[in-house]
Amino acid sequence: MKGSQRVGTIEAVLGELFAFEYYIVDKKFEWLLCKNHHNVLIGVGFHIIERLQAAEDSPIASRASDA
Repeated sequence: MKGSQRVGTIEAVLGELFAFEYYIVDKKFEWLLCKNHHNVLIGVGFHIIERLQAAEDSPIASRASDA
């Protein structure tokens, strides 16, 4: 399974979960992504922070934050 397919699968599963905390950890333990019961997204590790910052600058993220 390619990386983009895995991300799509993870997004589909997490999209069905409400009022639920989850943690996603890299197999090499280089990063951690968490969303808590306050709906706060927390990223730790260079790679995940870099990706979150890139996503924040994307047009899709901008539209979502304007809503």
